[in-house]
Amino acid sequence: KNSLELMSCPSAKYPRNSSSKEFLLESAEKAGLSRAAAEKHMDTPAVLERVRGEVHKARVEYGVNGVPHFIISNESEPSKKPFAFSGAQPPETFLSVFERLL
Repeated sequence: KNSLELMSCPSAKYPRNSSSKEFLLESAEKAGLSRAAAEKHMDTPAVLERVRGEVHKARVEYGVNGVPHFIISNESEPSKKPFAFSGAQPPETFLSVFERLL
């Protein structure tokens, strides 16, 4: 399964907190990883600190405050500002962003 399949809710009627520890552990198991190993990794202080740092950076630099949130850039042209937007988007939004970045 791909990550989108693993992270999606079985039904829109029952939304889940995709950042909850239980949800992440269940997702690790569904992906074929050891639940115990995933939990040990998640509880490692260095991992927790790294995740907190990445969350803070995303909030401060890109205004991320929910999911889904998309940040799209052209790495071959770092001078161009990346596009960042939240919420479900129609395919046309992505096409427009890709065309602007090329």
